[in-house]
Amino acid sequence: AKKAPTTSTTNSDGDGDIKMDNATNENDEDAVAKPVQRKRFARAKLGRISAPAKAAMEKAHQKPQETASKLATSAPSNVDMTSASFKPDTIAVEVVNESTAKAANLESVIQEKEGEKYIDMFWMDIAERNGDVLVFGKVPMEQTMANGKTTTQYVSCCATVKNNVRNLFVLPKKDDNGEYESMMNVHSEVKSILQPSCIPHVAGATWAGKVVKRNYAFDDPSIPREETQYLKVIYDAKYPVPPSEVCAAGGQYIDKILGAGASTLENFIVKRKLMGPCWIRIKNPASCGAPLTWCKFELQVDTPKDICRLDLVETGVNRPPPPIVTMSLKLKTIVNPKTHKSEVVSVSALCHKQVMLDSASDESPRFMTQLSLIRPLGNAGTPGTMPQFPRDIDQEISSNMPQLQRMPNERALLSRLFAQIGSWDPDVIIGHNAVGFDMEVL
Repeated sequence: AKKAPTTSTTNSDGDGDIKMDNATNENDEDAVAKPVQRKRFARAKLGRISAPAKAAMEKAHQKPQETASKLATSAPSNVDMTSASFKPDTIAVEVVNESTAKAANLESVIQEKEGEKYIDMFWMDIAERNGDVLVFGKVPMEQTMANGKTTTQYVSCCATVKNNVRNLFVLPKKDDNGEYESMMNVHSEVKSILQPSCIPHVAGATWAGKVVKRNYAFDDPSIPREETQYLKVIYDAKYPVPPSEVCAAGGQYIDKILGAGASTLENFIVKRKLMGPCWIRIKNPASCGAPLTWCKFELQVDTPKDICRLDLVETGVNRPPPPIVTMSLKLKTIVNPKTHKSEVVSVSALCHKQVMLDSASDESPRFMTQLSLIRPLGNAGTPGTMPQFPRDIDQEISSNMPQLQRMPNERALLSRLFAQIGSWDPDVIIGHNAVGFDMEVL
């Protein structure tokens, strides 16, 4: 063999360190001929580790594992990446006997005391629609089970409050003598402002006014702080308010119009003294015609004065809030290439039926049920073919997620989902981008 330009020798000392000694032979003419072989030889030599070095490396490798095992004493030994470990109660149809089914109407939740009919409701949300106020909450209902026992269940309810009114307070102008203009002149000018621009000249469209004394408590320095006479104007809340320019600038006899910026909801909440969700008493409830919401019960009252806080009616009564039903929702969608609309491919929903508002909730699966649905997709490579599932989907479902249900198409998937949501009757729906996307798709 010819000599290489670099000779490498490897030796190992007692500490297990590998040392290399390189020497260069400048007189060798064939020095460039075999550089690759000597490099390979050097690498092969470097791969040989002495026994003391190997023992030291194994000892250093065991220390981090022992430390990690000590720190991870509370962590689970293995993490289930599928849903096989989550097995809540099986979703079953609720058993309702004939007597309960017949009594499941508005009359079953109406109570009567001293000849006055009423319903106690725990309100949680409120909305406005065409001048009407919709109050959402839960009402108690006595239900007879299959074994004959009577239990109290809380179901969703919507109370529609009719005949809401707007409240405007008109401040008269001062004349040259510093005296306020007469209320007759103010009344005439208010009439010209409201009709017909705000209130049309039709039957039943009227407004009323009376002189009241009020104190102003806001930041406008041009309005007197002391008690002053105003013309209070009320009319149906379904009609709009005067333009903001007229309210701020006034007119010939009017200095300012106050209260035009308050919504119907604000007036209702302030006047009914509703400071957050609480128990309320609804007097003289009446059944509605066509359903407006997805609630189990719907009723209506003719005036906002029929609704008042329960603690103002029954002093010393501190009734705890009822448990609410929550549902978390997750959708998977695709865009149809023909209609360019989102279509639901799979959906998973988890319902918790005993979420407490004033204390900790039970997080065990005892009060949880779930629903997971999937439908097949069409074959993009062969137009006109029927959608079908993969061949091994049955095996995957049985081994990884036995709760998954197969639906033939999107219509069947949505029908099954809506039927289950109606049975759960959730008060709160939780989801990622649920308001911005999921609700619109559904």
